[in-house]
Amino acid sequence: MATMSRTMLVRVNNEIKVDVFVGLPGEYQVVSINIGAAETRGLYECSREEATEIKEERLRSADGDFGPVLVTVEYQVAPEEAADFLKAVRQYKRIRRRDGAQRWGIFHDMENAHRYVESFIVASWAEHLRQHERFTRADRETEERVQRYVISEPKVKHLISVEQ
Repeated sequence: MATMSRTMLVRVNNEIKVDVFVGLPGEYQVVSINIGAAETRGLYECSREEATEIKEERLRSADGDFGPVLVTVEYQVAPEEAADFLKAVRQYKRIRRRDGAQRWGIFHDMENAHRYVESFIVASWAEHLRQHERFTRADRETEERVQRYVISEPKVKHLISVEQ
């Protein structure tokens, strides 16, 4: 049975609500985050390098054994490149599963023809960090093939389960 994963981001009058649905159809969990107007004033988009530095700094003082972790990667793809993009990105399933992902999927946004979201679940934050260490030269070639079809830099999000 296929895993369902969907992320919804809604912005109304500078207030942001993020809903993430993960699991099997009929058994999925919903994680909701509400960010009010006051909290959004200081937010800015940062580069992948800045995000990595921030995450590494936070982890130096945190126990990396929390999770599971839902990782989403948002891609913008021109509709005429979709078939080639999907062929390339599906190679990530083998890579992510080999490196410890329990589930993997690629989803197309029904409301935005350019948007695809890859998602995978890893048992813990520490395990996700180890995924980065396992990245091989062949994995890099797969990443380069995927990047040929994307319009802009992919957006990576990490969500930690709040279930006990």
